Amino acid sequence: MEFAKEIIFPERLGRLNFFVRSLVLNFYIVWMISVFEGAVLPASTGIVIAVGSMAVVIYGVFFIYRPRARDCGLPAWTLIFGLVPYVSGLYSLILAFGVSESPLHQHTDLDDEKDEPRVSNTAGALCSICGSK
Repeated sequence: MEFAKEIIFPERLGRLNFFVRSLVLNFYIVWMISVFEGAVLPASTGIVIAVGSMAVVIYGVFFIYRPRARDCGLPAWTLIFGLVPYVSGLYSLILAFGVSESPLHQHTDLDDEKDEPRVSNTAGALCSICGSK
């Protein structure tokens, strides 16, 4: 049961999992738009489709983008960038190529002077772009 919970509602997502889940989410959204574009539907069917679409978007935000942002070390408030047109594409690229800070997904190299792992910090790079600390 715990394994299924971690698959459906992850706390962290690596790059490949994020890419696959984002791809499936985007294909579903494009499919919904293409199927129901210009269709005249009864009100009850429209409500069911709207509620289902909102559920998919909410799942995407909370269980695809938020876990990946957490894995990259970004604060939760950066999810707002995913809601802004054109900026959301850049934000998705930052998440897709951001360095994982999770010990499970971390690739480190040793510093020659100290023998301590050195890890790139995606959160620091994004905050320097935004101008905050």
